[in-house]
Amino acid sequence: MPTTEKSPEFYKHYSALFHAYFPTVSAETLHLLCKAGYTYYNAVLCLDALVDEGDTKALVEMLALQEETIKILTSIYGYKSSFWELWQQRKAEYFKAIQTEKRLLTTSEVLFEQYSSLADDKSAFGKIAIDSLWVQSNTLTE
Repeated sequence: MPTTEKSPEFYKHYSALFHAYFPTVSAETLHLLCKAGYTYYNAVLCLDALVDEGDTKALVEMLALQEETIKILTSIYGYKSSFWELWQQRKAEYFKAIQTEKRLLTTSEVLFEQYSSLADDKSAFGKIAIDSLWVQSNTLTE
């Protein structure tokens, strides 16, 4: 099972790294976004353990972490926010990355373009931090 103790400290405050670009987002909302981001980061670690190592014990933890993340994000955005469209897009990108990574592991030569596309898709959930701040910022200015 993955452990968060080995995780870099900045993942706990990942959304805050981009707050300067979205100064209208309140400190309270930013705190919740950081909490949701770190919780989901840990869910992704569990998913990676499940996919990469077949660690089925990680499934229970992953589901609990995903549920907690969704609760936090729903408390911020509700059910009908445009944020959820971005969430679905990022989720699709991440699952595409998993499929691509599996395929490339059996390929003798990986082109730079393939690697770049994989890296972009693999970072999909990191983009959620920016998406969430962007949506929240635009909601506040409308």
